[in-house]
Amino acid sequence: MLAELSLTGYPPEDLLLKPQFIEANLKALDDIIAASHGITTIVGFVDKTSDIHNAAAVICDGELKGVYHKTFLPNYGVFDEYRYFKAGEAAPIFVYGQVPIGVNICEDICIRAGR
Repeated sequence: MLAELSLTGYPPEDLLLKPQFIEANLKALDDIIAASHGITTIVGFVDKTSDIHNAAAVICDGELKGVYHKTFLPNYGVFDEYRYFKAGEAAPIFVYGQVPIGVNICEDICIRAGR
């Protein structure tokens, strides 16, 4: 598993306002997917739907298996994620062989664990 927003660096801040920055991040993700034969990995990136999301791609053997969008966006101290990202709404479970895998990003695990 790679770090939160590993393709863009954290925090990308106002670079997220540049469409070419988002597109370059998505191109880099495509390159990683194409090169990921024989390996499963989770990569932090900026996903673009109708909005942008702090996201994690689940990649297995050259195929994107799914994407998780961070649900709890911190907005205190140096964190200003609400300014840039739309929060995710679901916590999908991915299955690798017989093993269920839950994915979360940073603040998500703290909030879900009751901290």
